[in-house]
Amino acid sequence: MDDSPIDIYLVQLALDTLGFPVHLEVIFESQEALKRLQSAPAPDVLLMDMYMPGLNGLEVLQALKGTLGGARVVLWSAGVRPEEVAVVQAAGAEAYLEKPLDNAALLSTLQTLLGQVDRRAS
Repeated sequence: MDDSPIDIYLVQLALDTLGFPVHLEVIFESQEALKRLQSAPAPDVLLMDMYMPGLNGLEVLQALKGTLGGARVVLWSAGVRPEEVAVVQAAGAEAYLEKPLDNAALLSTLQTLLGQVDRRAS
């Protein structure tokens, strides 16, 4: 979930670079994402902007607590504050990345998470 077309494009490039067979679903608004995540099977990996229109990423994550199954969650933000990192991780996020993204950090995080998903499917 992200409301920035540029950030979505960077994620698509990263996924193409990694070569994992993934289905990418983009949702631009937090309330729509919350409905989708509450009514359909959980994704393997959820990459979510911390600050979106409507609920923020932490609020979405807290609302979904216990309903995401084994989904791996990564939050990202243009202004990661140190005090948010622990809160986000306590709410169930695997990582909290800062935008503008260091492409290497994004690739490494996605490779780790998607590799774990790929091994679970085997």
